[in-house]
Amino acid sequence: MGLTNCRECGHQISEAAKTCPSCGLDNPGPSGVWIGRLKMAGGAVVLLLVGILVMRSLGGQMLSTCKILALRNAEDAFIVNGEFDYGIVTHVTAGLDGAGREVEISVRLETSEGDFTRKTRVAIGDKGQRSVQVQFPEPTIGGKVDRSVASCR
Repeated sequence: MGLTNCRECGHQISEAAKTCPSCGLDNPGPSGVWIGRLKMAGGAVVLLLVGILVMRSLGGQMLSTCKILALRNAEDAFIVNGEFDYGIVTHVTAGLDGAGREVEISVRLETSEGDFTRKTRVAIGDKGQRSVQVQFPEPTIGGKVDRSVASCR
């Protein structure tokens, strides 16, 4: 057996020492250092693997961008909560330029009777597009649409 230095205080000790006679550290020799280094390396490998798995599962969402391709408003009649109503229907077409995923489409309708926002979630296939209708029963027949804006993410 040779001599080595305590990893805590630097005092010269035997490689077989169970405790350092100077500072009292348990397993002061190089084997304790290597075990600590191996544990840190193992933890780093586990974190790397978890990161890779997360990136793979989110890969489709990260590689595709959602864009609004068309937006059109129309006055129309529809059923809301089992009752006949009249208002504005916004026809939105959204598309993806990459992997398919679920997107959230948000439509803001600015009218003479106030501003209204609706959100809906739809699935869109790879490099595909999807048309949805968003109903706004709040504006009356006389309500004037000043502007409508749609976004998707």
